[in-house]
Amino acid sequence: MSELEDELFLMTNLYPATTGLPMVIWVGPRYGVPHDVRIKVSQTHGQRMDPGNLAVVALRPQPHVVAGHLSSADLQAVNQWIALNEGAIMDHWNGVTDGAQLGQQLQRLPPNRTQRPTSRTTTLHTITSAKRIVDGKFELGIHFNDGFALTDLSPVLAHGSVFEPLRDPERFAEVEVELDGRALFWLDDDGVVIDLSADTLWLMAHPESRHTITWVKAASGCRLDLTFDDKPNEVKEIDLSAMLIGAFQPLREWRFFETAEVGPRGHTVLWRVSKDVIEFPADLLWLMARPV
Repeated sequence: MSELEDELFLMTNLYPATTGLPMVIWVGPRYGVPHDVRIKVSQTHGQRMDPGNLAVVALRPQPHVVAGHLSSADLQAVNQWIALNEGAIMDHWNGVTDGAQLGQQLQRLPPNRTQRPTSRTTTLHTITSAKRIVDGKFELGIHFNDGFALTDLSPVLAHGSVFEPLRDPERFAEVEVELDGRALFWLDDDGVVIDLSADTLWLMAHPESRHTITWVKAASGCRLDLTFDDKPNEVKEIDLSAMLIGAFQPLREWRFFETAEVGPRGHTVLWRVSKDVIEFPADLLWLMARPV
């Protein structure tokens, strides 16, 4: 066994589902090594553990790479995780805690939302808690800011695509609420975030369509010009940039976004992206178009 492999053997390996990082990392005790506290980071995303493909990050005086290479985005994420868990890492390094105690103390990095701008259109509803109601079924009991509702996600999961991992009942039960309540999220095997916005979930829980769209046209900057049945001669402009995350991320590309069309019976605006159909409900768009 090489010196590196021997050192890794003494360290605790942590997967993306535990840390919120996109790669496996290792945290260990000092055990007489001649350097200050360090962690080891896989240079590839996912759950693969390859001792020959690691970066080494020293924590002091501030986190920095001393061996291998990490992209600026990966290094930033690792630095954020270290800042969140520095006390637990140091206790383990100094032999105060064992691997099991380390795992209990660590906090997972929340999903990265730095690209989502803050605006009035970011969300109209928030979520305080969510839980699967019946084992083996794809229903969630969700506490919204305006009340409790049961939401059946079976129609969403039936489309597969980005939601395919959630068809596993055990994975589906691992639902969590984003820190600001704007979405529910899950992590797939590679630590990639799968999420649904609070607004989308609220509308799924309240399926009665009260408004229809009569005309729509895509505009630059992820905006839509559209008219509704209640005022068919009044064009509304809606900024969707804050909503284009997760399954809606492809719409940030103009070649997809510009293909917006009115869905069946005017109940949605839809886009056809490769083999998938992406939709926004008319009721949600109508709410977003209301004056403040």
